[in-house]
Amino acid sequence: MVVALYVDAGSACGKTTGNFERRIAMLSFLSNGNLFYVAAVLCLIGAVGKWLASQKYKQLMRQGENLGSAKDKQLRQMKGRFENAWRVNGEVPNVEIFVDRGLLEYRFLWTSLEKTDRIGRRMGVLLFLVGGVCAWFGYRAGMEAEVAARQFFTGAGMAALLFLWDMLLDTGEKRRALGTILKDYFENSLGLRLGFRRGEETEDGMEERLSEREENDLAYLKQSLDRIATSREDIAESDSSHRLTMEEEHLIKEILKEYLT
Repeated sequence: MVVALYVDAGSACGKTTGNFERRIAMLSFLSNGNLFYVAAVLCLIGAVGKWLASQKYKQLMRQGENLGSAKDKQLRQMKGRFENAWRVNGEVPNVEIFVDRGLLEYRFLWTSLEKTDRIGRRMGVLLFLVGGVCAWFGYRAGMEAEVAARQFFTGAGMAALLFLWDMLLDTGEKRRALGTILKDYFENSLGLRLGFRRGEETEDGMEERLSEREENDLAYLKQSLDRIATSREDIAESDSSHRLTMEEEHLIKEILKEYLT
């Protein structure tokens, strides 16, 4: 009815400008209830995206308890990056940042899991803005105040439903729980195993070095004793004194002291 009156008034006055045609198109679009369908589609996209993100977080939380048997490819890749970093540096200085970055880079539904999680709030803000803009333009184009208010509350109501849905699913808490689970696994399970292996490798290396040192000491002791025996034989053949010289006694004391310690 409002559209017909506006058309009649425009025709009577002879206003056939482009501005007049745009106002007619806006009023026709809003009067036919098209805004409700647009708002319903945006609300559905936000609700489904939020639900999918919530289910994905639950799945990752179950698999995050033991990444060694996890089926998720990206979780296994995160575990591999952690092991490589530990082997290269001997440790991962900040496990919390490592986990946060891994979750930010997690791919889901042709985008990141983080963006999929936020799609509900973004659609809610968009619905609120669409309802307000349509109501303002409709009122400026000649729509009755009651009809314009109905357009605004259509968008605002859909936005409120999305925000309520977001609170019920509480994906923010699920993400924090997932981060805690992964951090606990990396620090208190995988990190300890890697540190124990590194300690074993260090002990093996120390044992090898000690063995080499003992062999060198034994070889040195044998060589020194051979020199002393040869020296004594030379002294005996030359009918000189059978007592050891000061240099020989000092050499024997140093060898025995080093070997015994």
